[in-house]
Amino acid sequence: MLGGGAGPISEMIAKIRYNRNLNLVRRERYARIKDEFNRTKLNLKLNLPEGSPEMREAIRREIIRHKKRTLIRNIIACCLGVFLTLVCLKNVLIYLF
Repeated sequence: MLGGGAGPISEMIAKIRYNRNLNLVRRERYARIKDEFNRTKLNLKLNLPEGSPEMREAIRREIIRHKKRTLIRNIIACCLGVFLTLVCLKNVLIYLF
């Protein structure tokens, strides 16, 4: 007959074995995916045209314009949120007092 505590010890051993096997499976899966990625990366040839300086400048201006618009929208959303919070807080304070 096993002494006290044999149950948890056997469970720990089983969990360690399970985790070890799980790590082996993960390593094998990672190695297989990595090999597959490397094989496809070697066969991948992109045929991208060279951009002219005017085209690059136009893309750059468009990105800057988009960033400015996003910044303005975020500032407006924050201001609106603060305003609505203050209005709600004011209404709660009026209700309480």
